[in-house]
Amino acid sequence: LINYLLKKYDEIGHIGRPVRNTSKRVSVAFGLSLFQLMDLDEKNQMLTINVWNKITWRDEVLTWDPKDFMGLTSIRLPVDLIWTPDIVLYNYADVRLREQRNVLVAVDYTGMAFWSPPAIYKSICRIEMKYFPFDYQICYLRFASWTQDSQKLDLTFHENRSEVTLEEFKKSNEWSIVARPAIRRLFKQACCPNKWPTLLFFLVGKLNRPLLEKNHGLRLKGPRRAQQNRRGVVVCRRKLSCCDILSSANRMPKRFFYFLPLPPRDWTRRLKRNSSFYAYLLVLPSLLLACLNLVVFWLPPQVPARMIHGKETGKFIFLTLRDQSVLK
Repeated sequence: LINYLLKKYDEIGHIGRPVRNTSKRVSVAFGLSLFQLMDLDEKNQMLTINVWNKITWRDEVLTWDPKDFMGLTSIRLPVDLIWTPDIVLYNYADVRLREQRNVLVAVDYTGMAFWSPPAIYKSICRIEMKYFPFDYQICYLRFASWTQDSQKLDLTFHENRSEVTLEEFKKSNEWSIVARPAIRRLFKQACCPNKWPTLLFFLVGKLNRPLLEKNHGLRLKGPRRAQQNRRGVVVCRRKLSCCDILSSANRMPKRFFYFLPLPPRDWTRRLKRNSSFYAYLLVLPSLLLACLNLVVFWLPPQVPARMIHGKETGKFIFLTLRDQSVLK
């Protein structure tokens, strides 16, 4: 069966799209399953995650009748012998030439192919440290085909799940991931006349105070306003809204966020830095130091240890915490 299918590929070549009619688009479904949040590098503005890609498409060349091949309904093929979609991470921050491992592609007799290569992605993420360690961060990963526009390839979500899935996620000691929406957009490239289907996967961070409301993902106070037009699109009216939360760190052009669909309910669940991780290293020692300094007032004024105690104790704890918890 494998020889039969590969001979069919040899006749047409495995570089071109696997369609009988060249005017037909290839429908590709793409999804991300987050396995591990490896690092968020504040200094280099870079997010590193370990994920499993989930990619499906229909290959019109890899079809057969199970009756002719002893009832076989599925096989596994190497990726370098068949066509695979060139879905890449656009906002990458990686010096490696390859981000993912080569694993076999599962193909059934109807031509449906499923490919799930594990990968380690390093993406650009603008970090805002104003409220550290009670800060929020917003990172996104932009995936699209590198060479195929919307006329040749249609990119959608795997199993219609517009989010980063967490079934296999290993919890991080420093970060809590609870909001991970994804959206699909058509972007215009400067090089080409047609638009490119693009999937954006967000890992949304926030402050400790609730900025997102339970019903539609918004909380507006005082002069902060956001309106919903007849098409259900949020139009931001300056100060603060869900759109401003996304665009505050200039991760993408602001015009992109000003006409986003209303956020899903999953946004009410928040992603934030685990402040307790730094509370034991930074906040709690600082409070103990403040209490310890009260001992100075119990010492007689003429005792030299009074000044030495206050000065040396603060210097010791400061130097100890500097390399362990303060961002470099």
